[in-house]
Amino acid sequence: MEMYLTILTLTLVALHTVSVFAFYISKIKTVSFCGVLIFGLVSPYVFSCMINELEIGIYFRVLSRIFKYYCIISIIVAINVIKPFEHYIMCFVILALVAIIDIYRAYMVEYAKDMYRARLDSGVMKNVLKFEKYVLFELGMLKQSELDTHHETVKTFWKRGQPVSLDPEMSFRRWSGKKRPGQIRREPLKDLNRDELADFLGFDRNEIGENIIDETSESGTEQLFYRTRNDNEFDIVSHQGIRMLKTITKVPTLSHLENFKTVKQLPNDELARIAKKYRFRTIFDEQQHSKKNYDPSLLGTITVQSLRKRFEVQHAIEIYRMISHGIHGDVVYDNFRWNIRQLNIERGHLHSSIDDYKHLKKVLTTFSALIILVIILSLSPLLLKMKIPYLRIPTPMLLFGFLAILKDPLTSFIFIIYSHPFDSGDRIVIRGDTHMVQKINLYNTTLQKWNGELISISNKWLANHITKNYRRSEAQKWEIFVIIASNTPVSKIDELKKKFKSLAKKHRDDYPSITCNVVGIENSNKMKLVVYVTHSANFQIGLYRWKRHTLFMQYLIEYLTELNITYLPMDTPVKVDGVSVNDELFMDMCGTN
Repeated sequence: MEMYLTILTLTLVALHTVSVFAFYISKIKTVSFCGVLIFGLVSPYVFSCMINELEIGIYFRVLSRIFKYYCIISIIVAINVIKPFEHYIMCFVILALVAIIDIYRAYMVEYAKDMYRARLDSGVMKNVLKFEKYVLFELGMLKQSELDTHHETVKTFWKRGQPVSLDPEMSFRRWSGKKRPGQIRREPLKDLNRDELADFLGFDRNEIGENIIDETSESGTEQLFYRTRNDNEFDIVSHQGIRMLKTITKVPTLSHLENFKTVKQLPNDELARIAKKYRFRTIFDEQQHSKKNYDPSLLGTITVQSLRKRFEVQHAIEIYRMISHGIHGDVVYDNFRWNIRQLNIERGHLHSSIDDYKHLKKVLTTFSALIILVIILSLSPLLLKMKIPYLRIPTPMLLFGFLAILKDPLTSFIFIIYSHPFDSGDRIVIRGDTHMVQKINLYNTTLQKWNGELISISNKWLANHITKNYRRSEAQKWEIFVIIASNTPVSKIDELKKKFKSLAKKHRDDYPSITCNVVGIENSNKMKLVVYVTHSANFQIGLYRWKRHTLFMQYLIEYLTELNITYLPMDTPVKVDGVSVNDELFMDMCGTN
C-alpha cells in the first residue's frame, strides 16, 4: 500500500510539473490552465497522505509542506498570466508569511504526534505490541513462518480494529503441551477402531494404545476403553459418539478388581464412578477438586521447554518472559489466566489510546488551522489595499477577542497534547483517590473509580492538581509501619534486617531490596519500626501488587514471631472517645513499662 501510494504521489508531482511547463509553451492557455489547476489541487492532498503513511523523520514531514506552496504559487502565476491583477507582488509577500507560520505550526503538530506515538511505543504498550504477533498466530491470523518477519506497529495494530481476546484455556493447552481428550465438536457416524479414534481425538496414531476392554454392557451400549501411550489420560467411547465421562490423570491398574469379567458386569454409572474416583488419586481429593471444577488438561505448567515444542527458541523465551510477568515459580493455569486476562485488557487499552490519539490529532490539526486563519486575518493592514471590506478588522481587537474565547480550550489543549500526564488504561491517583483512565477528550477526561463509578473531570481542573501515574513509575516502594515493644534488643532488629536481606536475595524477581529502621518512640513504651519494601515493578496491575505484598506480610509475621518480637502493626493511630485504642491493645499484649 505504501509503495503504490508513493508511486502515485511521485507521478502526480511529475504531471503537475509537466503541466506548468506545458502551460507556458502552450498557445491555448485556458485548456492548459485546467491541467495546472487540477494537478495543483490533487497533488498536495495525495502527497500529504503519503507523508502520513511513511515512517520518516519529523523535519522531512515538516518541510514537505513546501510542496503545497509550490502548487499554490504555480496556480497564482498561471492566473496572473491569463488575467493580470493588481497587488500581484503583495500576494507573494502574504503567502511567504503564511508559509513561515504554517511550517512552524506543522512542526508543533508533528512534534506533538511524535511525543504521543513515542509514549504508545514504550513501557507496557511496547510489550503488548511485541506480544501481538503471537496472539495473531494463536488466533490463526498469522502463519508460523511469518513470526520472524512480522513487525507489529501502532499503525498495523489500529488498522485491524478492536482486538480479539485471546482464549486462556486453549492457549494454555497448546503452550503447556497438554491435550484435552474428549473435547469433540462433532459426532462420529460409525464405530471407531483404534486408529480412527486417534484421528478423531487429534492424537497421533502411535499415542493410542491397545484396547483394555471391549464389551457390551447390560444397557446394550458398546463401551470401548483406550489408554494413551504415556498413561496420562483415559477416555470412554460410546456407540452414540465419543463422550468423556471423566478423564483420568493416572490410569488405574484396576488391581482391586478380580478380572475384566468383573468390569464387564458393571453398569455405566458404576464405570463413571470408578473413573471419577481414580481421577483424583494423585492430584486433589474429590471434594476440593469439585469446588474448583478443574479441567485435567489445565493442570500442567508452561515452561520454555514446553513452548519450544511449538515455537523456536527466541520466540519461546520471549513468550515465557511475557506470560510469567509477576509470577514467582512455574506458570500454572491460574497465573496464566490472570496474565492473559490482563494482557487482553492492556490490548484494549492500547486500542483506546490510539483512538484517543487519532481524535486529538484531528482536533490539534483543526485548532492549529484556526490559529493560522486568525493570524492571516490579523494581517489585515497589509490587505487594506485589496479593497476587501470584511477583512478591515483591527488586529489588536481580533487577537484579544480570539484569545479570550480560546483561553479554556487552549489550557486543556496544552495540558493534554504537550503535558500528556496519562493515557487510556493508566492507573492514576488524584488527591488520594485511585482511578483508571477510560477516555481522554480535549475538554474533559473520563475516569473509573475502584467501585466501578465513572466520573468526568475537566482537564482545566486536572492541570491544576498533582496527578500520580502508576504505569509511568519505575519500581515502587511500599512503606509498612510496625509498632514493637520498647525493650526489643537491638540485636533482634539487626537479625530482622539480615532476614530481610536474605528474603530479597531469595525473591529477587519480586523485591530488589528490603530495609527497616526504627524511626521513633511513642509514649515511652513502644517503638515505631518502618519497613521499606521495593517492588520489582510499579503498581499499575493491582493483582501483582497485592500478591507480592501479601507474600511479604506472611514472611514479616513469620520473622517477628520467630524472633519473639512483640508487635502491633498499624498505619494510623486509632482513637475512640479520645482514648488511643492502640495503646490499650499494646498494654494488654506486653504490659506497661
